[in-house]
Amino acid sequence: MLEDSSLRKAGVGTLTARVSPTAPSAPSRIIVRASTDFVVRGVATSVRCFGTIRRSTILCAIVAANVQHITRSAEQTWRYARRGELIPDHERRPVNMNSLAASLALPWETARRHVHALIDEGLCLKVDGGVIVPASALTSDRVVPFAVALKDSFWRMVRQLKAIGFDFADVACRPEIESQILAEPGVSPPGQSPEGLVSRVVMEFYLRVIVGGARAFDSDWAATVIFGEIMTMNGEALSRDPEAAWLYAYADSPPPDKARRPASIRETAVRLGLPQETTRRQVQALVRQGMVERVDKGYLASMDFMQAAIMRECARDVTLAFYRMVHDLEVLGVHF
Repeated sequence: MLEDSSLRKAGVGTLTARVSPTAPSAPSRIIVRASTDFVVRGVATSVRCFGTIRRSTILCAIVAANVQHITRSAEQTWRYARRGELIPDHERRPVNMNSLAASLALPWETARRHVHALIDEGLCLKVDGGVIVPASALTSDRVVPFAVALKDSFWRMVRQLKAIGFDFADVACRPEIESQILAEPGVSPPGQSPEGLVSRVVMEFYLRVIVGGARAFDSDWAATVIFGEIMTMNGEALSRDPEAAWLYAYADSPPPDKARRPASIRETAVRLGLPQETTRRQVQALVRQGMVERVDKGYLASMDFMQAAIMRECARDVTLAFYRMVHDLEVLGVHF
């Protein structure tokens, strides 16, 4: 274990005061590691349920767009907030193909092709003004396991962050974070648990992380997720150990290669539920582009690439999305 003096020298402080509203910087490496692990676990389930990363992400984007007007409305936030209480199809707001493609930074034709496949599979419905994911699809044996896995992955992330001393209360009270939830703070109708509403907020966070991170990979979501899984495996030991986690918590304190565990192609493929040969091709492409490095026992996410301007921007975006998500949930009365 590292002494507190080592942590102070690293600019970390004590284990009981990790995040301050007035801190000059955020523990972005901790947040990015945790958020990436949350996303890749969700993706692994989505591959099993929907076959491809892209199709499942498009489905999530349609679901979020259909109900965002309810989630973000001061008057309607608490409608359909309880678990199992689905928003009726006639209240879902259709999203058109142009808006959908733009929100995901995808070519229009790519978005159209996957949406039509979702329609053919009965998971999406074309209506006046665009497309919706109907309530019947949300209760199907393909969508429910994904939704459950995403919820479980989220609370796993919360538990792991709390185990290393991450203070969610400090995040929630940061004055620079403006909530996107317009309801009165902590106001929940008597006897109503907002589990359904929480699920919608968490799904929006999931989308922000995967779509935002894909900017560094030219919106290639497969490459994004495989890189994220390699990065997650590299940093697993750091994520579990409070001292190590906070020693390498900030943007200007990257961990040395010797502190990171190399990831194998086989383990990466198994954890994501992808074919090993597909994973191998993607990893080799990442190596050629300088995003991943081959070492004796496997692969490491390139620290030079992670320190590049585009990745620093992605890390800031993920950190801000994380803060907003926590703040929104606190407004809803969900206290960590």
